[in-house]
Amino acid sequence: AMIIHRSEAARFEPVDLVEVARRALHEGVPLALDRPIDVAFEASEQPILVWGDWVSLREAVSNVINNAVRHGARAKLLVRVVTE
Repeated sequence: AMIIHRSEAARFEPVDLVEVARRALHEGVPLALDRPIDVAFEASEQPILVWGDWVSLREAVSNVINNAVRHGARAKLLVRVVTE
């Protein structure tokens, strides 16, 4: 809902997906889970820039991470940011 609300007001600019994913992972995985889970982050040391809205991209990545923690990841959560 927040992303839809921002769509008309958001200004696109270069956004570093590595930083977006790193912050979303840091904020999105609770320190205390009801099960043990190995959390890993893999990304380029260089920025990976895309044209977009930082807030909307962070919200989208956060949603994916939160869904993985709640409904998918049983023992390991790996967030990887790469270019191909």
